[in-house]
Formats: sequence, C-alpha cells, structure tokens
Amino acid sequence: MIGPYNKFERESSSRKANFIDFTTDFPAPENIPREFLAECSKRLFVETKASFFYKGDKTSYESLKISLANFIQSQQNSGAGKINSAELCISPSYEHSILAILNTFFTKRDAVLVEEPTSSDFLRLCKHMDFKFTKIKILKDGLDMDSLKEKLKFGLRPKAMFTIPTFQNPFGSVLQTDKRKELIALAEKYKFIIIADESFSFLKFNDVTIPNSMSIFSSTEVISINSLKYVLGDVCSICWIHSCKENIERLYKNVDELAYAGNQLKCGLVHAAITSFDWNDILSDIRTNIHEKAMSFVSSQVTFIPEAVLSANPRGGAFVCINLPGIDNAATFSKFALESFSLKLEPTFSYSGDASQDRFKFSFIHLSTKQIGEGIERLAYAYREYLERKTNVTNIRFVSPKYEIKN
Repeated sequence: MIGPYNKFERESSSRKANFIDFTTDFPAPENIPREFLAECSKRLFVETKASFFYKGDKTSYESLKISLANFIQSQQNSGAGKINSAELCISPSYEHSILAILNTFFTKRDAVLVEEPTSSDFLRLCKHMDFKFTKIKILKDGLDMDSLKEKLKFGLRPKAMFTIPTFQNPFGSVLQTDKRKELIALAEKYKFIIIADESFSFLKFNDVTIPNSMSIFSSTEVISINSLKYVLGDVCSICWIHSCKENIERLYKNVDELAYAGNQLKCGLVHAAITSFDWNDILSDIRTNIHEKAMSFVSSQVTFIPEAVLSANPRGGAFVCINLPGIDNAATFSKFALESFSLKLEPTFSYSGDASQDRFKFSFIHLSTKQIGEGIERLAYAYREYLERKTNVTNIRFVSPKYEIKN
C-alpha cells in the first residue's frame, strides 16, 4: 500500500480502533447536550404533570402539541402565519411517519416525483409500494424547477412529490422561497401532494437564514415531517407532522394511537426541552459545533483532494456530497476504501435505488474535527491507489502538509 497507511496497516493492532465512518448522520455522543437533557428530565419528573407517564392520557399529548405549535412558530421568519395545534400530530419515529403517510394517502404503483439523488431511507420505506418514480434533478440551489414544469406540461400527473427542501439529503442544497412557492403552485394546479422532509432544518449555521418550512406556505398541499433527533439524539426521536386539519384527521388513525406506545417519556422530554428558557442558547451552541465540523470537512477536502467536486457549499445540515472524478463505480470504491483503509463511505442513490458512479454522501456530525481531517486524508490515499490500480499509472500525485509521496 502506498503512502503513510502502509504504516497504519502494520501498527494497527485492531482495524476497528482506526475505523472512520462517514455514513452515520446522528450527532456524536459527546455533542449531545447531556446536562441540558438532565435538567429537562428533572423538570419532567418533578415539575410537569404526571399525565406524561400514563399511556392513553391525552392531556399531556395536547400540551405537547400546543408547545410544538409555539416552538415551530418561533423558528420561522417574520410574517409566517399562525400554526394551530390541530394541524399537528405526533409520530414515534421518522420511519413511522413516512409509512403512515404512505398508507393513508397512496396506493401501490402510484406515480411519484422524487429528487435525484434522494434519501436512501425514503427509497427503502417506499419499496413495498412499488411506486412509479420520476426523477427531478437537484441543482446547487435546489430542485430543477424547469425540468419539473416541462414534465408536467407534457402530461405527467403524479400523485405526490417527495422533497427534502432544507439541506437536501444528500446534496445539502436549500430550496429558496421563490422555488418553494412555485412548487406549491404547481402542486395546487396539478393536484399532487408535497411530502416535505424538514428533518435537517434545525441544523442551519447561526449566521444563515433559511426559508420557512414548506407547510408554512401551504398546509393544504404540503405534509411536513420534522424532528429534533439530529439535535438532541435518539432520546428525542419522536417526529411531528404538520399539515392542514383535514390531512391530519386522515392521518390520525395511523399515527396518534401509537404515539404513546412506549414513547411517553420521549414526548415529555421534547416538551421540557422546547419550553426551556435555555433552549435558544443550547441550539446556538449545537449549530456552532456543526459549523466547525462542516468547515473542517471542506478545508480538508480542498487540501487533500482538490480535484473533488462539492455539490453545494454547506450552510447547515449533517452532510456534504462530493464527486470523485475517475471513479467508475461508487459501490466498488466504497468496498475498497472499507477493506483497505477502514473508511466507511456511502454512495448516493438514485430513485431506482442504484448506487451512483462517482458521487458520495459524507456525514460529518458524528465525527470530531480530528477524525474528519484524518478521514479525508485517508480518503485521498484510497482514491489515489484505486485510480492507480484502475489505470496502472503511478504518477498520480497527492501532496499533503505531512507527506509527500514519491514514486
């Protein structure tokens, strides 16, 4: 093996000890505000109503919906319309939210618009529906609206559009306000539902302004899903769904009855967190930490793999997406990086579920800045060696501040 990682191989007594995973998009344990959550737990057990501990007691559930409505309102830009708690329902998880929406509003083999590339989790959850997907390309500023309008103009009649409008997974792009309004107008005109995954919206950098949630612009055409799991971790993984009252009532049987099946404490913890006086400071600290990690990734990429193409400059979110020129099969390269460099990568996925050719999603919020830097440097050597094996050329050069490779 070429470069410093032949030494890495020899000196590593345990491959797992040096394993770097760019596929985990949950916050690192050390970045979860444990003291804050401990205080929230104390409030939950000592100060709040005991009804949070009883399955079937709807009093606390309604309290949570009211506090969520106020909280969501506080996170929007000025001028946003008022959110009614009757437009919300609580779901145990993201997976349950998606499945409830699918089972309520769709039938098998419906025509569905999907971003290209899109979330592998969504594709997995939709598999049993056998949807007829039509892909709409993602650009640096979000959805390719010209392509979408062209397809609709020539007869495409979808049942729905699945979109991740804020820090799109995996591109990281943000759909701006004018495009959000344009998409909603198209949904109204052509009678399709917009399913908006807003899960990453709380991860914006502190100095970044993002548009309001899709369902704020129209709760009739849009069903939005959101959660605090990327901020507070799995202990707060319940989701909320925001849409018009009529849509929520249709969802009620598929979601509400299960919301308290073992999730009372999670609901209570989220209620305590978002009603805390310290919440804004906590969220600001988390965003600062994520910003530092994103900048560490970008600077490392520029230093070690300047040839790589970044899909969009990160303004928030949990990941970035890059293309590695010369890679002809992302899945094959990922396997090579894992086996030879203990580096776990995730190719982006198309609407058909196939891995891309040379594009990868890199999640960074689970790693420290040190791990990010080492991981990208390790990626550079994996990339170099893979291209050398592919082309039988040994003059591809990567120079880092630490190492100069001599052939």
